[in-house]
Amino acid sequence: MVDVLEALNAVVTAIIHFAMLLAPFGVAALIFTVSSRFGFDLLLAIAAFVVTVLIALLAHVLITLSSVVRFMIGMSPILFFSRIRAALITAFSTSSSNATLPTAMDVAQEQLGVPQRIAGFVLPLGSTMCMNGTAIFEGITVIFLPRYSVSTSLSGKWPR
Repeated sequence: MVDVLEALNAVVTAIIHFAMLLAPFGVAALIFTVSSRFGFDLLLAIAAFVVTVLIALLAHVLITLSSVVRFMIGMSPILFFSRIRAALITAFSTSSSNATLPTAMDVAQEQLGVPQRIAGFVLPLGSTMCMNGTAIFEGITVIFLPRYSVSTSLSGKWPR
């Protein structure tokens, strides 16, 4: 049974890898379609949204998470972030806690010295419950959303 599940895991991982290779082309096609329909104003609004989200996420990492690492763990934030670089790159490129989980478990065990039984319990739980980035993203979305109603976007006219 374990061999079957490991083989299934390998197949699913290969499918996800293939989808991640195609994702940039799909996103480019979606952006082209939407911008050709609604015009350049939409791209400016989306750019402002993306920049706002990235600034908020960067502030969260530099202020909140760095403070937790420094004062609760007692480790230099620079050392900590350099050790978890592989997990950060995977998380940033996939925007998925669950897709990052295998990399995070490897990094926790190999780079930070976390025992396997602790990493195997804490990291899956944390990837489901501790979604700070999602909370920041949703909060900023709520701030940006009232400016552009669904009815105007469905009518094909973008508010000026």
